[in-house]
Amino acid sequence: MSKRNALRHENFSDKIQRYRSVLLVISIPMLLIGFVLFVMPGREEYEITNRKLSPNLKDSRNYAVIFDAGSSGSRVHVFCFDPNMDLIPIGGELELFLQLKPGLSYYAKDPRAAAESLTSLLDKAEAAVPRELRSKTPVRVGATAGLRALEGDASDRILQAVRDLLKDRSTLKSDANSVTVLDGSQEGSYQWVTINYLAGKLGRSYASTVGVVDLGGGSVQMAYAISEADAAKAPRVTDGEDTYVHKMLLKGTTYYLYVHSYLHYGLLAARAEILKVSDGSSNPCVLGGYDGTVNCFVIGKIHSLDFMSYQDTVIKISFLNRKYLCLPMISDWDDERCGNQEFNSSCFSMIET
Repeated sequence: MSKRNALRHENFSDKIQRYRSVLLVISIPMLLIGFVLFVMPGREEYEITNRKLSPNLKDSRNYAVIFDAGSSGSRVHVFCFDPNMDLIPIGGELELFLQLKPGLSYYAKDPRAAAESLTSLLDKAEAAVPRELRSKTPVRVGATAGLRALEGDASDRILQAVRDLLKDRSTLKSDANSVTVLDGSQEGSYQWVTINYLAGKLGRSYASTVGVVDLGGGSVQMAYAISEADAAKAPRVTDGEDTYVHKMLLKGTTYYLYVHSYLHYGLLAARAEILKVSDGSSNPCVLGGYDGTVNCFVIGKIHSLDFMSYQDTVIKISFLNRKYLCLPMISDWDDERCGNQEFNSSCFSMIET
């Protein structure tokens, strides 16, 4: 992928979503968080080149490569910084950012394919780092709710495949601990740091900070600062549970951060759970007795079809690879307007009233 998404019109929450996982990689020094937060989008297109260092800068620059392996897609960030941990532009931008879909969890049954899905991002990220510095440039992969939700050893096998990919294909610096699944409390904690840093709240009292609700694809994280007295009253966790309160020292101030992650309550996961609950109803997508039309998106065109005629057919949601009573499969219609193609998740969109 050589083109960046159109980012010039990003709103504040879009920027936060882009940068959250950079902060989740524990092995990068905490100071990295500071300069990452200054990253701003720019051009719509980024041209990758093998960059060279001038002799007088050879020992003064460092790079970091960070993969955010989310439930809906994978992203890579490449940062260059000076000895004071200030960002140095890369090709006119303060970072290299690239992304692709689907995420690693899409390949739950094929760990090798999951790892290989990162190769294009890895190659372009490595090309942005001067050859002289690649062997000492750390690369980190942080996976989130998509892998946490997988059953059995599927996530472990995918992580190992990614480790093998970095070892065999990349000249960047990595080890076994470079590829991990981040737990929900880590996601929430660093998201809280991100928001409050950008808002200029760090270093103030806990009451002056803002709380965070991070809605991802597979999970939701809630994080907010509480008083030391309230922290002492927090529920005691049982074996295997994440602790509810995290103590953090930021800009000379101690914070007690209440963090909780709700797996399966992310945007995509919640939608999937809703679609599961049909319980014999004629169609879980609309209220009983509805009589109207549905807009069907087919190769950029919209066709209006009688809804009640197709209420008992099924749609295969490609992202989830499961079938639900929702909208018809085009193959059931054999309609010259739609052709003999199968709908995917983008087709159950708007129902007109």
